[in-house]
Amino acid sequence: MKAKEAQVFFEHANEHYPISDKFILSGYRQKEGGYLDTAKRMGIEPHQKNHLLKIYLPMSFDDGTLSEEDLFSKVYAKLKCPELLLWIAEAAGISSKDVQNAAAAAEQEIKHPTTNTPRPTSCKRIREIISCDMIESRIIEHS
Repeated sequence: MKAKEAQVFFEHANEHYPISDKFILSGYRQKEGGYLDTAKRMGIEPHQKNHLLKIYLPMSFDDGTLSEEDLFSKVYAKLKCPELLLWIAEAAGISSKDVQNAAAAAEQEIKHPTTNTPRPTSCKRIREIISCDMIESRIIEHS
């Protein structure tokens, strides 16, 4: 699946989903900088749908980091935001059990008592449970 095809699918997704929202509200979320500052400058609500569709993808297409013709797997592999990965999974229709397991794995990394694990490791744990192939399969089923 191409990045542009996935983008079109996610345009019809909800802004909020229960597991990704709970993950954010549980205390793990970006507090400032990055997409939050960009959303504020753009005058848009800083939820994960806008993060993907109005900030991350357009900026990546504009700066040449990604192209609309790139495979969605390249987009998914580059994301360093566990909140966004969980939102993508829920929006694609991944089972609640898998999304909850992925969120728990990410939280374990985040709350590790001695390592203060960085976000990319949390994302790695999510991708170990919810692969891009799983997401693409669900998108195809819903299209």
